Amino acid sequence: LQDVYTYEDADELFLRYQIASIDDPTCVALASSIQSAGSDENILTQLDAVDFSTFSQEQLAEVFFVLGTHVAELLLRHLLSTISDDEDIESVAALSIIRRMLIESNSPENT
Repeated sequence: LQDVYTYEDADELFLRYQIASIDDPTCVALASSIQSAGSDENILTQLDAVDFSTFSQEQLAEVFFVLGTHVAELLLRHLLSTISDDEDIESVAALSIIRRMLIESNSPENT
C-alpha cells in the first residue's frame, strides 16, 4: 500500500527543481507551468497540452523527478481513462516505471 512517504512536500519539490539538470527549454517550461498550476484540474490541463512522445526517457525521468509522484499519478489516472491504442499502453507502462522509481526513492529506507 502507498503511504504518506511516497509523496513529496512542496519544499522538497522546490529543492528538486533548483538542483535539477533540465536542459531542454520545453522541459523547463513544463516544470515551471506545473509548479504554478495550482489545482489538479489545471495540472491536467497543462499536461494534456504536452506531447510526451517528443521527450527522451532521461528527460521524462528528470521532469517527473521535479514534478513528483502526485503529478505522475494524476497523469497515469488520466491516461488510464483515455487509453485508445498500443502507444497509450506503452506510455502508461513507461510512466508507471518512473512513478515506481520515485516512490521507492521517497521511501523511508532511502531518505
